Amino acid sequence: MNLVERRSEEPTNQRPSRGRFTSVADLIHAIGVWTERWNDDPQPLGWHQTAAEIIEKGQRGRATLHQIESATDH
Repeated sequence: MNLVERRSEEPTNQRPSRGRFTSVADLIHAIGVWTERWNDDPQPLGWHQTAAEIIEKGQRGRATLHQIESATDH
């Protein structure tokens, strides 16, 4: 999900957050302009890991959490 989350952060990290807006309408307009520019040059999501690598990483994370829970008796 990190890649999807990162993509959804783009409007926040780009122009609208750097601007000064005196009204909600101005902010909505700035987001619309940013969206139009983004859509003019769309970039596909690119996964850099295989499904097996992602699943294995999740399994390692669960194993680590289990060890922590076991060590603290929770």
